[in-house]
Amino acid sequence: MVLTIIQSSVTLFEILCVIIVFASIFMRSRFFNEIYEEHPKWTTRILLMVFFGILSIFGTISGLSVFGAVVNIRDLGPMAAGLVCGPYVGIGAGIIGGIFRFY
Repeated sequence: MVLTIIQSSVTLFEILCVIIVFASIFMRSRFFNEIYEEHPKWTTRILLMVFFGILSIFGTISGLSVFGAVVNIRDLGPMAAGLVCGPYVGIGAGIIGGIFRFY
């Protein structure tokens, strides 16, 4: 039982590391500079909605089954989008992840 929890935690940490790598690549892009300087274009916002929505989909797909319950990091993409890029991008990424989860 303890071994299963440790293995699941390690696997979730590996998935989290993949998302951190994508986030660090994002922070070095010109899109982050537009967000940071507080004058993003709508095309940039839509692109970031799709980017963080894809991270949400990745979190959904990579879920683990532990004792009959699915453990995943689906909410990480929209939360990061909302905190870093603002509410419009966060809501858009959440809608993309929610539509994928619904279907």
